[in-house]
Amino acid sequence: MSSESSFFLEKILTVKEVSELKADKKAYQQALKAYDEAYIQSVDIVPIKDKRFVVDKSERPKLPTGWQNTLSSLADNEELENPIFISVDEKGVLLVQ
Repeated sequence: MSSESSFFLEKILTVKEVSELKADKKAYQQALKAYDEAYIQSVDIVPIKDKRFVVDKSERPKLPTGWQNTLSSLADNEELENPIFISVDEKGVLLVQ
């Protein structure tokens, strides 16, 4: 487990979510192991409101026009939990995973 993994968790989760995760030591240790350094280096985090959207750096330039407005609307959806992984399909459509 690297400090990079810890820093990454703090970027993809809210302060409250990190605090709750740390309260469960086993879950926190598992979360630290979930993302390797290569993956961490390959993605960008887009924070909007209390949501954290994760997108591959190679796909960020492909995001469709108006993507920020779309993500802002999605950020209002309480059913979505951090982190929210997004990508762009071959037709340029924003996908939420």
